[in-house]
Amino acid sequence: MTPALVNLPVWVVQLLRRSAHFILALCLLLSASYPSLAHEQQERRLQIALNLFPNVISLDQQLEQKLDPQGRLHLLLVYDHHYKRTETLRLQLAGRIDSIRKIPVVFSIATISELTDARDVAAVFIADTLDDDMFTSLLETAVQRKIIIFSPHPGDVERGATIGLSISSKILPYYNAATIQKSTIKFHPMFLNVAKRYEE
Repeated sequence: MTPALVNLPVWVVQLLRRSAHFILALCLLLSASYPSLAHEQQERRLQIALNLFPNVISLDQQLEQKLDPQGRLHLLLVYDHHYKRTETLRLQLAGRIDSIRKIPVVFSIATISELTDARDVAAVFIADTLDDDMFTSLLETAVQRKIIIFSPHPGDVERGATIGLSISSKILPYYNAATIQKSTIKFHPMFLNVAKRYEE
């Protein structure tokens, strides 16, 4: 079973949340749970990313400025062709997470074209592999609106996704420094110190 922070004992959650290093601790837990990525690599990356996604979002220091009119965080899963699969992922997240930093969370899904009309989106999770035109459209919208792009797909951080995964002998969050700067997103500095940095 894929480990999730919300399924850890309460005392472990409290310990991790007291420290800005809790993302690194979570990655170490996930690394131990996934000793080999040779088989079913894509699905495992996806499940690891689902665990990290809400925890990374919690380290956005401007989170309270990104609420919808109902005072909720709107987190969006974007897809191209795989609607049913993306809806399954949405249900997974909604079943695990009902709040981030005590802020109520709502998860929804949309295509890239529908994202343009979506309002008050705090972060996007890329559920499908996107072609260059779709990715560029997503990136432009995200930078303009200070939306975090989280992608589990290899190569997306290099294309401009805000946060992704680096998987080798250990698992680390992987961020694009240029995108963070352009988006003027402010992450907790200790997170940026422990995560892997990509810089053009």
